[in-house]
Amino acid sequence: MRKVTLLLLALGVLFAVGTAFANDTIDWGQLGPSFTLLTTPENWTSTSALYTGQVGITGSPLGTQNFERLDQGNGWGGNFFPGEHLLWNEGTQYQTGIDFGVLFDQNVYGGGAQIQSDYFGPFTATLTAYQCCSVSPGNLLGTVVMLGNSNGNADGSAIFISFLSNTPNVWFLNFNVVDQFGGDSLSIGTVTLY
Repeated sequence: MRKVTLLLLALGVLFAVGTAFANDTIDWGQLGPSFTLLTTPENWTSTSALYTGQVGITGSPLGTQNFERLDQGNGWGGNFFPGEHLLWNEGTQYQTGIDFGVLFDQNVYGGGAQIQSDYFGPFTATLTAYQCCSVSPGNLLGTVVMLGNSNGNADGSAIFISFLSNTPNVWFLNFNVVDQFGGDSLSIGTVTLY
């Protein structure tokens, strides 16, 4: 009986820890149907309405570059799941510093999303997290780098890149890719919040 009690207690602790993270998302469908042109920044509300913030093309921390809402299979022919609501930085190939930034009105533990390079083939993805904000875009918390492969399989194989802090101190997330041609055109899917 003692082993069963300890096992149930351990499972309860694991469940409690697991449910403390990844409890919310940002679905880009709230910004309009596929092919909606957007200006930086755009306001968002998380699925549970617990979190709010802004999204846009980066620059101090959100600049003025336009972007577009697309769906996998309706405007975007990549490797997200069919119907996934996406944001695209409008084919800014060969321009540098045209990343996606997600700004939070209240600090979170972190977040992540599936991302894909505009051009098929290998790419390097970077997610940089910042803490608010004695300097713009904030104090650097850390950077995650992953290798990806962009294709048109529509099978959910777009890489998922994420950052998680041990305290709720993440104020801004910056998503970037560099493709095989040196460009940084990309789409990002639903953001998971921690």
